[in-house]
Amino acid sequence: MNKREKQTAQTIADIMRVSEKLFIEQGFEKTTVQQITDKCGMTKGGFYHHFESKDQVLEKMLSDHHQELMKAVQPILENNQVDFVQRVNMVIKIMRRVGQKKSSFLAEYLKIRRNEGNIILKERLKKYEKKVYLEVIAPILEDGRVRGECSFASPADVVALLIFQLDKGITEVLQEIFIEKNPEDAQVYSKALMENFVMMLAKIIGTTEEKMKEMIDYDNAILFFNEILDKRKK
Repeated sequence: MNKREKQTAQTIADIMRVSEKLFIEQGFEKTTVQQITDKCGMTKGGFYHHFESKDQVLEKMLSDHHQELMKAVQPILENNQVDFVQRVNMVIKIMRRVGQKKSSFLAEYLKIRRNEGNIILKERLKKYEKKVYLEVIAPILEDGRVRGECSFASPADVVALLIFQLDKGITEVLQEIFIEKNPEDAQVYSKALMENFVMMLAKIIGTTEEKMKEMIDYDNAILFFNEILDKRKK
């Protein structure tokens, strides 16, 4: 990479970094190209030399993150030495690790979903999350069905999308519980909700509740929610 190419790469990285911060803090809709260029210390012409619009910036951010995630999970998709439960569990751990490695939209997802001013951002996030379920979770589920590790009648992509919708719904209800309930009640409600989530997944996929607890990393999920509750006490 020559000097000019390095400068171009750095400029694009700066635009994306500043845009991401503004999108999260004040919402995608309220962020203007002028605000982005002001923060970057560049002209609008400099911005439009690299991007057609702020919409294209957002799409690149999410696309780059998706590609990074897909690259990280590829070895799991190719690994047929472990059952589908372990493979999905590994995918979940990688998704968390990739999201937490940098200040990414995935890491900020819960905060963004509470910000109703970020409607477009939420919809784009939903689109890319859905792609993960279709491109990663569905093939693993199908492989598990072929190997007799689980049993479901619908196509694997339909089951994956159903799980995706359930996961989003459960997350939203949990957030409401944390906001509306006192810490003690929230802990009881969140545990009951997770137990029912596990039970539903077991029935949908056609396997045992114990395997579903292992697949979604049940104990660590409960621990994560308890940590949120502890922070509310401070």
